[in-house]
Amino acid sequence: MTCFFTFNLPAAEIARYKLDGNAVDAGVNSLNGTVTGNVYGTQDRFGKAASAMLFSGGLIKINHFANYNFGEKLSLSFWMRRDSASNYMGLVNNGLTSKSFDIRMGRENNGTYLFAKSDWSSGATSINSANFITIGQWHHIAYVADKGVVKLYVDGVLQMEKSIAAGNLKVVKAPVIVGSNAYGLTHEPFTGALDDLWFFDHALTESEVKSIHSGAFVPGYGISLSNTSADVVTAGDTLTYQVTLTNESELDSIDVESWAVLTFPTGEDMSLELPVSTTLLPAQSKGLNEISLNVPAWWPNGQYTLRSYIADPSKAKGNIQSSYFTFNKNP
Repeated sequence: MTCFFTFNLPAAEIARYKLDGNAVDAGVNSLNGTVTGNVYGTQDRFGKAASAMLFSGGLIKINHFANYNFGEKLSLSFWMRRDSASNYMGLVNNGLTSKSFDIRMGRENNGTYLFAKSDWSSGATSINSANFITIGQWHHIAYVADKGVVKLYVDGVLQMEKSIAAGNLKVVKAPVIVGSNAYGLTHEPFTGALDDLWFFDHALTESEVKSIHSGAFVPGYGISLSNTSADVVTAGDTLTYQVTLTNESELDSIDVESWAVLTFPTGEDMSLELPVSTTLLPAQSKGLNEISLNVPAWWPNGQYTLRSYIADPSKAKGNIQSSYFTFNKNP
């Protein structure tokens, strides 16, 4: 007997853009962005090449967020380095006059002001940090919205908090824009570097913000999934795949869990594996046993998605990553 279930991830990240020279979403939802104009890979805050994005008259557009309902809670976390003090500069937003959120740099006090504005079903909030941004220096920024309450953190420290009546963030038709404001390339473009942009579907606590700032919150592992059989199958064929887990830390061993889910053309999910516990040594990549599936006749024809997940069970949020491939079943 085969059992179907609805697969719901715990409250965690909506998307994670490592900005390692691209706009790929490294999270479970694959909400990839598109790079337009002068945006290039550059050194991150640790001096690692091609591990952040340098903006000089370009932007990243994430169309998946058009008409996105963020609900009553949203958190954004990212690193920024402003290289010029002139004019206003858009950082991350999905609108200017009508938006869910708009995080930007001001020109006041030689460009040291940081603003965060939000539109809610119950009204609007606007907050800023004064004189906490140093030109040419990396800073960690966290924006936390929770039922009408908005908090702005710089380098792990709460700078300002404002609240209105509880409500939901406004749903807008615009995509999310990174590195400019909603009007595009020529309107308040950002000059500087951005790194590690995270969208969370919950309100980060102060301790979580501090842990992201210190680096303790960053997932230290990765997963890759390879289809070792054909991209097109029919009833009676064997589908095989293999999962490889990687510990990105060169210092610490980690204990992780991995599992796999098959999504049918109908949108239903079927569990292929129960969570498997694995210990990864520092800098270790470990291939798990190859899995073989017999394709039954009752599977409907169409496109399938097979996705494997990895998680650190010791972390409550923001700890799930995944890899996937698609295949088709023909008559």
